[in-house]
Amino acid sequence: MKILLIFHIRNFLKKKETMIWVIVMPMVFAIFFGIVFRGPSGGTSTEGIVSVLNHDSGPIGEELSNFLKKKNFDVRASGVQNAIATIEVPETFSSGYMDGAAPDIRVTFPATANDTRQAQLKVYLAQFTLQMVKSAIWIREHNLITDDFHAVFSRPSGVTLQKTAGERREIPSGFSLSFPGNLIMFVMMNILIYGGVSLRQDLESGISRRTLVAPVSKTGFITASILFRTLIGVFQALIILIAGQLFFNVDYLTASFWLLPLITLFSLAIASLSMLLATTVRNPDRISTAAIILTMPLAALGGCWWPLEIVPKFWQKIAWYLPTGNIRDVFSKLFIHQITFNDIAPNAAYLIVLSIILTVGAVYRLKRNMV
Repeated sequence: MKILLIFHIRNFLKKKETMIWVIVMPMVFAIFFGIVFRGPSGGTSTEGIVSVLNHDSGPIGEELSNFLKKKNFDVRASGVQNAIATIEVPETFSSGYMDGAAPDIRVTFPATANDTRQAQLKVYLAQFTLQMVKSAIWIREHNLITDDFHAVFSRPSGVTLQKTAGERREIPSGFSLSFPGNLIMFVMMNILIYGGVSLRQDLESGISRRTLVAPVSKTGFITASILFRTLIGVFQALIILIAGQLFFNVDYLTASFWLLPLITLFSLAIASLSMLLATTVRNPDRISTAAIILTMPLAALGGCWWPLEIVPKFWQKIAWYLPTGNIRDVFSKLFIHQITFNDIAPNAAYLIVLSIILTVGAVYRLKRNMV
């Protein structure tokens, strides 16, 4: 089985046209649509633009800007027309506050701005104020200096405010949308086309029967075939994820340990589907056509072309039960930082069940075709 698997991999890597579809085309599509569908901040949706006019000579004004950035606001250092709020921090704010005075920060909300996002900003400003007060008390009690504010402010506050005003789900855009979407679509399409056509050609040319004359069992042949097609998907996914991480600040690869195992399960399910396709459709050209016809609607319905967050709820529920929509949901959870195993356990269960069903079907069909 090991020798057969290595043979498949070497043969796969030698084909230049295959490498173009596995590496070049997904990257071209991801970059193009990432640029086309960029959000207002250059690639991801934010809670809105906030102008922070920081005249503060101390650390608190700078910490406020950093705090809002961490809360996913697009912070601008100058006045912006479409900002949901303008915050002006006076020059002596840090020194005055640390000396026990009560200097004011001026916050202006334009009447034309989004009320929901204004409410979210007010909640975060209240949270910042609470953490600022606690930090100032800590500095005074421990006889620290004002410059220590950054380190003290970064300490866990021990207090959590629940955000209830205008809660909404963040929507990926730009490269955060295009990279996972094209990854899923091209992984599925390439496994179905290459995996299905190559297996059909092996069956028709008699290579599969001649292989069994060698010291390779039928089980070993089938196992190597499934593993090879699964590795195609994992290999392609890794290339796209690494490129996104290094060059486009799309950090899905390092967001969770569980992403690669789930991509492997997705690739396994599609690998088995490609073998079912090869044992059902007798003509290699028709296999390619069928693979494209199957991939495109599933990619669209599964949220590979647009965010599922913008479609009706019933559509989102249907999409979750599609292989493309299910793995796309994993990327959506990673985007909003839901990265614990409990968050993706339902997705893992679905992909495991789907992989088992399709693998059993592929093994049964392939055994019958090899008789």
